[in-house]
Amino acid sequence: MYSMKTIKNNPELKFYFSQFFNSMIKAEASFLAERLKKEGNIIDVGCGSGLLEQKLNRFDIVGIQDSNELLSLARKKSKNLFVKGSAENLPFLKEEFKIGIINLSVKYIKNWKRAISELSSVISNDGDLFAFFVNPDIEIKHLKAFKNGDISNNINLDDLEDYISKFFRIVEFYPLKFKNNKKEIIITALWSSRNS
Repeated sequence: MYSMKTIKNNPELKFYFSQFFNSMIKAEASFLAERLKKEGNIIDVGCGSGLLEQKLNRFDIVGIQDSNELLSLARKKSKNLFVKGSAENLPFLKEEFKIGIINLSVKYIKNWKRAISELSSVISNDGDLFAFFVNPDIEIKHLKAFKNGDISNNINLDDLEDYISKFFRIVEFYPLKFKNNKKEIIITALWSSRNS
């Protein structure tokens, strides 16, 4: 694993070992566990350290990540498959997955519309997409440190909803609340589906 010195000196790793990240993933995993069915394979774009896969270990999830360090962490945490790849150019066949998940990674993807289009193409025509979004007005020190302070691609929740609506029907917006250093943090969970 990593030493505390290595974690403290690497903003990306520090984020994935933070209380904020662990609390957020716990909230997301709970939300997903209530809505996912056992059948069907799942793709998690921007899976990070594999913590979501670890918490949802009864599901067949393929994690996509472009960082070798994070892939190494993910492979140690979960028995699921983890693949190095880009969200804008997914290495999978069309309609290969029943469910897609895109986490906070949507904030870090330069061409997020292409990433959503790619994700849409690998989700079956009766599949679902779950997107999680940190509201841009929330100031979180861990996110500021991530990617050397460049966390925003100027995406906002309305833009994300409008673009996802081109491919899926919005089923539910849900505020996920969790505590970070005694402060309540709210992230938005968006569930969309191709089913009517």
